[in-house]
Amino acid sequence: MLLHGFPSSSHQFHDVIPRLAERFHVVAPDYPGMGLSEAPAPTVLRPTFDDVTMVIETLIAQRAAGPIILYLHDIGGPIGMRIAAAAPERIAGLIFQNFTLSVEGWNPERLRIYERLGGPETAESWPRPSNLRPWSAPCFCTSRAPDGLTP
Repeated sequence: MLLHGFPSSSHQFHDVIPRLAERFHVVAPDYPGMGLSEAPAPTVLRPTFDDVTMVIETLIAQRAAGPIILYLHDIGGPIGMRIAAAAPERIAGLIFQNFTLSVEGWNPERLRIYERLGGPETAESWPRPSNLRPWSAPCFCTSRAPDGLTP
């Protein structure tokens, strides 16, 4: 699962996807409102790491039945780490490229804002993929899976 940065799209992986596809089932989604994906109304999906994570978790549930390797770039880092923390048993590997990883994100003031709003959301409070409607976003995928991993 290739998680792109900002303000890019899954297109940033167009050169690496064919190389990875020789050995892996590759999924490179656009986040809602980025790349070729339409931006939903904020009443449907907020533009937050937590909400985008829900969308990507739903996509993973639909497209990747087996263990997954997450490639995390830029804003894909906080999204992928939320996924990995919520279901570490599904993670076969993590690849990190140029992203900030901390409780606060890159802005320490964020904790004070969360405190005023009643605290940060937790993985336990997120809706799970089973009760989310399917999300339609452009996704560049391959069909070959490596030995031992299910596409």
